[in-house]
Parts: sequence; structure tokens; C-alpha cells
Amino acid sequence: MKSVAMMVQHASRIIPMTVRWTGGTPSIEEGTSHATIADTAAGVATITFVDAFSRKPVILLGTESATGEKVTAHLRSVSQTGFILESINEAGANADSTVDTHILVVGFDSADEA
Repeated sequence: MKSVAMMVQHASRIIPMTVRWTGGTPSIEEGTSHATIADTAAGVATITFVDAFSRKPVILLGTESATGEKVTAHLRSVSQTGFILESINEAGANADSTVDTHILVVGFDSADEA
């Protein structure tokens, strides 16, 4: 009889968040119990998870502008403890109008999850 390795499925952790940029200042509108935010530069914020993941999570982003301005969001320095979020308008400058960045973070609390 062949040996079959047991594969254990660990629960994933999903964090939905919304970061609102108003006049260039970011704040967490949804997901305040999961992360904190620091305004580190114009259009740049550092997001820190309240509970770190055991390894780097996957992060999905989407933007919505109250003024119709085309804005993109970029991630930098993603780690188990957080990430840097940058919001850039179509002129290539950091966004300073009212922009919502919708964020979905998916990760695991077990380092051996495949």
C-alpha cells in the first residue's frame, strides 16, 4: 500500500479595506480594526496590519474618484506586517483630490500554507 501524505488546509485571512484620500490626506474608512495608517508623504501612506501575517499576503487594489479623475494605486514594500500605498493621478502626480482606494488583502497565518 502506498503512503499518502496528509495535506492540511489552513484558514486564510481576508481583510477588506477602503482608504480615502481627501486633500492628499489618507484615512481608513473601512477595515479600521485590521490596520493602521500613517501619512508618510504626499499621496503616500504606510498601512500596518494590526495582526501580522506569517508570510507576505496577496493584495488587490481598485480606485474610485469622486471627481471622475483617473487615479491609479500602486503598492510598494509589501510584507507580512504591512505595505506602502501610493495614489497617482493621470498627470503623474500624487493624487490630492477625494479618492477611495479599495483594498482586498488575502494571506495566511501559517507559514507552511501552499
